[in-house]
Amino acid sequence: MRAIIMAGGSGSRLRPLTCDLPKPMVPV
Repeated sequence: MRAIIMAGGSGSRLRPLTCDLPKPMVPV
């Protein structure tokens, strides 16, 4: 669950994923 919360705040580390999906929707 921690990853989802962090992804909602900052998506810089998950750029390859957040390009196609909203930050809170990125699968853990």
